[in-house]
Amino acid sequence: MLETLYTALGFRFATVALKDVKGGQYRARAAFGADQARRQAGFAFPLPSRRDLFHLAMENDADLMIADAAGPKIRDLLPAWHRELLPDARSFIVLPLVLGKVQLGLFYADRTETAPEGVPPDETALIKALKGQVLAALRSGS
Repeated sequence: MLETLYTALGFRFATVALKDVKGGQYRARAAFGADQARRQAGFAFPLPSRRDLFHLAMENDADLMIADAAGPKIRDLLPAWHRELLPDARSFIVLPLVLGKVQLGLFYADRTETAPEGVPPDETALIKALKGQVLAALRSGS
């Protein structure tokens, strides 16, 4: 799914971050895109909930399609690690991976341009279908 998000939808960077209970964090396990190794290594954030965009998305199991990351409401919810690691991310998606009430991680993909038009319906449908396939595979594997 990650490679499909990256190649088919034209994202600059895409990753999947999964829960690492021993390390006490969510961290990127695979990534595609520009400066992939450095960004994958830096894409990590603590397990304990914080009032930031990534934790809120997972707590509410809400897919987020951010059209303009520079907007004040969004900027205030971006954690410092994201602003430092991906300072030029102008639009992005966050797709939580939640089974029942268990937060497993999330998919993240960004672009360096804002998306004032939002995410077109055909892209939204593809994104939701891909996420559904991943969750179905996780359900059948548990």
